[in-house]
Amino acid sequence: MDNKEFLVQQSHRGAVTKLQLKSDSSAMNWVIDPAYLAETGYHDEDKLFGEFTLRFNEKNYNSIDYLPEIKQGADACQVTFKIGDVRVSNTYKLHARDLQWNIALENMTNRPIKIENFGVWASFAYIMFRDLKVQRNANQSAAVFPSISPNYTKLAVVRRDNTFPNLGLYQTAGSMQSVGTYNEYCNRFFENVSPSLDGMLFHQLVLAGGYPNAKQAPTDDWIYSRKTLNLSGRQEKNWEFRLASFTNQDNFYEVAQRYEHPYIQFAPLVTNAMQKLVLDENSTQYISKITDCYQTKKNLEYQDLTAKLEGRYLEYAVSGVGEHQIIIEFDNGKTDMIVFNKMNSIKQLLRQRADYIIEHAYLGPEGTPAYGFAPISNQGESIGKMNFVIQECLLDPTVKNRAQKIRLVEESAVKYVREKWFENGDFRRPRKLYGDFYRVMDLEYIAHLYFLLSQCDDQSYDSTRLRTI
Repeated sequence: MDNKEFLVQQSHRGAVTKLQLKSDSSAMNWVIDPAYLAETGYHDEDKLFGEFTLRFNEKNYNSIDYLPEIKQGADACQVTFKIGDVRVSNTYKLHARDLQWNIALENMTNRPIKIENFGVWASFAYIMFRDLKVQRNANQSAAVFPSISPNYTKLAVVRRDNTFPNLGLYQTAGSMQSVGTYNEYCNRFFENVSPSLDGMLFHQLVLAGGYPNAKQAPTDDWIYSRKTLNLSGRQEKNWEFRLASFTNQDNFYEVAQRYEHPYIQFAPLVTNAMQKLVLDENSTQYISKITDCYQTKKNLEYQDLTAKLEGRYLEYAVSGVGEHQIIIEFDNGKTDMIVFNKMNSIKQLLRQRADYIIEHAYLGPEGTPAYGFAPISNQGESIGKMNFVIQECLLDPTVKNRAQKIRLVEESAVKYVREKWFENGDFRRPRKLYGDFYRVMDLEYIAHLYFLLSQCDDQSYDSTRLRTI
């Protein structure tokens, strides 16, 4: 299918394998191409755009195991799967300014069916290509930024080199749970090649449930729904999305308003007590309720903010540290939401993290390895934690147990770092931890560690240790 805006190609199964914007001079493919999977040895054909996972009657189903019926037209295509008592269809239709994508889930029996999980793959080109073409990785690969909402989910698919056009996905009908990702990658670090880590992320629109295996579900995720979907006899549920091009961040939200998405400006992080929301003028006319929700150690706390809305503006004092979910309900029964974080002051945050590293990461003389800071990695992360602790002690002389923190880091620098990264502890003979080479970045970490230790006063640590080096 193609028109003045899009070129769409599909596999023999109806999965979208090429999606190009006609205005894009570089002709980027905005979805994951099965030819690239075959070229690099990845086996993820079951996650191509439009494939799906489904669970009902306590059994998991994957669309890749079934052959669909395909009805192809000049500007539209319908792909239908029959799986037991359920029918699933993807319908794609080209319009002048966008690509319309409809998903339908139908109970073909007269008895109710409980859908425990339903996720459809929207696998955009979030790829780190396995080749030396830096321009390809910058221009033909995208990062995906989801904004999740029950009725107004949108995904910004942004080209890595910051050129345009970019691609947006906008929810226009149905109810969403969340957006999931699956990571496929190959660690090629020891091959001494670039990129040392190649692979891709597959994104999935979660329309019911969220975790086929309940044991995999996180215990602390209270924001995103995992509700099952109950279909009565012969009932059909529908979802609709629009794919359209955009230029920059402001234009992404302008296009969203074209699909009647509310536009809400807010601070994603607050360190003081106040949060301020600014809503678009059209949406404020139809708001029925606004609620702030956050989790305490015991339960969820709710605060009704509706009365605080004055025209397009809402400002309120935020209670409780951690993630907050603001739920905006509208007269038409639809719901939008935003998520932000309230944190303590930066001073408190740095103190708490330094305390945590010393109390939980330091392995001491009995650790494996002794005197290291877990989790241990050859790529300098242990040293990074040590640098953080010393830098915090230098920035904040009133930090709790300052002398003890510095002395423990110093002990690790002498007994762990020096012995691990240098042959016989000789700074002039770096140890090759990666085969036949060593990373200069590791030496930079180490140099910075000893520099920071040199900035500490003699009363803060046992300077005789460093003087023996």
